[in-house]
Amino acid sequence: MLELVLGKYLEAVIIAALLGFNAAQGLFQESRAQAIAELVRSAHVVSSRQKAVLRVVRNLAAFNGVAILMLIAYAYFLMMPRSH
Repeated sequence: MLELVLGKYLEAVIIAALLGFNAAQGLFQESRAQAIAELVRSAHVVSSRQKAVLRVVRNLAAFNGVAILMLIAYAYFLMMPRSH
């Protein structure tokens, strides 16, 4: 929005396109994650090997969330420069 006020139309278009792409990618990944979560919930677990695989999948999902939070905290800690 600030880019439009300042007359930087190319930058504004690029930022808007990146935001739109990011939103679309997020929706796509979320729908895939929901479908996989439903499959995991409805899966009939028979063997201990299957239970172990499901446990690994759940642990990886939790680890990804923690890793993202740590990266955000680190970026905030570094006070990464913001666009002007």
